[in-house]
Amino acid sequence: MSDNIIIERIWEDDSFFEIKITAQNENICAASKVYVQNETIDDLREKIKDIVSLKESKAFWQAGKRGDATPPSVSLEFARDGRGHVIIDVYMELDDGGKLSAHNCSFYVKTEMGLLENFAIQLQILKTDGVGAKAQLSE
Repeated sequence: MSDNIIIERIWEDDSFFEIKITAQNENICAASKVYVQNETIDDLREKIKDIVSLKESKAFWQAGKRGDATPPSVSLEFARDGRGHVIIDVYMELDDGGKLSAHNCSFYVKTEMGLLENFAIQLQILKTDGVGAKAQLSE
């Protein structure tokens, strides 16, 4: 199992939609569903562009708010290592029946700048192609 992040649009309404984020590395695979708007996806794309363009060495993105009183949240923290690699610190609250504050996970997904740049381009289709649209970090 190689490091990967897959984001798929699974439900939509007029002003927002639901995505399923699946992240994995050689030790773990986890998935969470979060509600987002087009602006949330644009923000993720901008954070990735800042990393890829070398404008920033670290960037943080979050969908949803952490805590038991809200729907699950997911966050991605990107950090470049200076050699063309990026480590993504994935945090997911898991909606499996327990309190989100206790049922969550955090782990690293490793990637390369070129794959991350391609991922940012793919994210645009989440906004335009409707339910079933998918962006994938690694093929």
